[in-house]
Amino acid sequence: LGNAPEATPSWVQAVKAQYKQHSHGEEPRGWYLYATALHWAVTQFTPASMEVAPKNTRERLYNIAAIFISLVLFPTFLTSITNSV
Repeated sequence: LGNAPEATPSWVQAVKAQYKQHSHGEEPRGWYLYATALHWAVTQFTPASMEVAPKNTRERLYNIAAIFISLVLFPTFLTSITNSV
């Protein structure tokens, strides 16, 4: 998704530009991008916030899918904990 050819920049390109701006032109490493993606994914299942937002249609649709999946998985997880107590 991050490297898909679209008219608008992807979140990967936006994060790279922001990283370069704050690190005096240094390119972010792969682990930084992986950690950013993981952080975003975790925030979809919790009431946390994240400064990474979808930048194009594919990313927005992926975000919507992740939110719907989290709406199903989190209550299921919570119910299984409640039933085991």
